[in-house]
Amino acid sequence: MAPSGPVTWPFEFRWKGAGPKTLVRIHVVDEAERPLAGLEGRGDHLAAPDGLKSTLRAGLRYQWRVARVDENGEEVGASALTAFTIEQN
Repeated sequence: MAPSGPVTWPFEFRWKGAGPKTLVRIHVVDEAERPLAGLEGRGDHLAAPDGLKSTLRAGLRYQWRVARVDENGEEVGASALTAFTIEQN
């Protein structure tokens, strides 16, 4: 699972266990687990979109998790939350 720990822009969300056609949903939350962003993609990685850069501030702690999305649009097999921080470039 990445990012984990300190990261700089640009970065990618990466995880294991999803095939190239598997639909996934990523949730990014703040330290208090308040939702900040929801992203969808396919496969085992997704580049952090440029729009997320204006939401995340350097030096603060964030968390994220990924889940597969089934044929009904429901999330299944969600990962545990993984913490990361944005470092200044």
